[in-house]
Order: sequence, then structure tokens, then C-alpha cells
Amino acid sequence: MYCVTNRSHGDLTSLLIPGKAFKLLALVGLIAFVAIAMYVRVDSKNPNQSEVTVNAAGRGKPYFNLRDGRQMQVEYRGDQALANALRSGTAQPRALASADLGTNGTPDVVAGYSYNGMGIVTVQRGNPDAFAPKDESVFPRLQQGYNPDPLLPEAEVYQVPVPADLLQLGDFNQDNRIDVLVAAKGGELFLLAGDEEGRLATPQQISLPGSVTALTAGQFKAADGSADVAVAVSGSGGASLLLYDGAEGGLAGEPVSYRLSSPASAVEFGEMDSDPFMDVAVASGSQIVIVHGWGRKLTVDPQ
Repeated sequence: MYCVTNRSHGDLTSLLIPGKAFKLLALVGLIAFVAIAMYVRVDSKNPNQSEVTVNAAGRGKPYFNLRDGRQMQVEYRGDQALANALRSGTAQPRALASADLGTNGTPDVVAGYSYNGMGIVTVQRGNPDAFAPKDESVFPRLQQGYNPDPLLPEAEVYQVPVPADLLQLGDFNQDNRIDVLVAAKGGELFLLAGDEEGRLATPQQISLPGSVTALTAGQFKAADGSADVAVAVSGSGGASLLLYDGAEGGLAGEPVSYRLSSPASAVEFGEMDSDPFMDVAVASGSQIVIVHGWGRKLTVDPQ
């Protein structure tokens, strides 16, 4: 059955199902263990640039076999002005996501930046030797101690019209390719469609009835494998949450709209109750608003 409920910040623990509370506590304990097993040192000689060193070697055994962190060297390919901004640190990192854009079995890293009033998106490919080797000669090298880096040293650079404050990956245009959604907080939403090689097309603006305040992608209602998108906006008509159903046209379709009492600062899909359908939680002002999902065979009034 469909319903919308409001929870204050002081009552967030009531959102947990008892069976899941134990798993959450176990996860928190594991994270705390890892945090104790390593420490981070930040060295900053330049106020615009910091070098972060994670000292972890030998501190996680026997459960983890970690190495000390190190700065990765990246060669940016694309517009030279944007590449120089990334090398010099004048482009400010804003968002990070990972997916297999090229569908070759290796996870790629997508990063969003803010620079000079616009945005930059970089794509750094995963290293097949580390995940899905194409050449069997890699296996003897691995036995001899070869430890391939998880990412290749090159990164592709793309310009977007707005700072890339918010970043989501998924198949948003139903072509079985991974795309990139980019939005600026208080700004507009753009789609960079991906192709079979994992390259990104020219940004295409998605028309919205206001400026974006929060963004996420995932599964809502029945898990059907299509990427659904939740966008929180604030405009002349007030604050609202827009839900785009991937199985019904996605971003090209008509979203279901819910009025919010105040602009949302965060939105996330997840299983919030005991039914098999996925829900969405929205941080709106001092409240957590939950929109419970429902089955496709059910007829409901969205309002």
C-alpha cells in the first residue's frame, strides 16, 4: 500500500527494521575497525592543493592486507585549458562515481569538478589487467608479484555548462549504455549520453520546473533493472520531488511530482519497510519524508 510519512531527525532510528539493525551495527563496527587500523596525514604546502597519504601497511592484518596510499599520476586528455586546470588544482573536485562505462568488465571512475563557473567531468578507465585480463600472459606475471594498478593512467576530459556538484551514473536513455547525469546545486541538470566504447556525448539539458537541490538514481517501486531518477527542485511553485520511472520513458517521460515543505538537501533510494518494493527518502528541512513504493499491478493516487 502506498503512503508518505514524515520523520523528524530525532526519530531516524525508527526507520531501521530490527533484522537490518544488526547488519548495520556490524558494518559500523567493521568500518570503525578499519579506521583504527590506519591513519591519514594531510600535507599542504599550497592552500589550493593538498596531498593525502593513507598509512595502512600492516595495520589491517589478518583480515585486510593493505598497502600505504599513494598519489596517482593522471594524464588528462582533451581540452588543454581544462586539462591544465586539473593539473594545477584550480578545478575544484565536487563529485565521484564508478561504473563500467565500456562494458568490458572493469570499473571506471567518473569525477566531477567546478571550474570558472562551469563544470568538468573526467573519465578514468579501469585497468583490465586488474579485473578482467584479456591476455593470459598476465597470470604468470601475477604469480611473480605483478600487482597492476586498478586504473589506467589516462583520463578523458569533458566540459559541462554547470559545476558538477551532483553526479549519477546509469542507463538513463534506455539504449543499454551507461550515461552520466550532472547537476549544479541551485542550477540545471544535464545528460551526457554514453556510447558502446564508454565515450560521452555533448551535454543535453533536461528541462525541470526549478533549480536542482538534490539528485540520485537507482530503483524505485518494483526492481525492474531500469534506472529511475529522483530530482529535488526548488522553483517559483515551491519545492518538489520529481520521480522519473526508467521503465516508462525515464527522463524523456512525465515524472511523478510530490510537493515538499522546503527544498530537499538529500535524496536516496532504499528499502525502508517490510514489503518487496523500493522506497525513496528525502531530507526536507527538519524532516525525513519517505515515499513508499508500490507494485506495478497496483493502481494508486500518487498524491
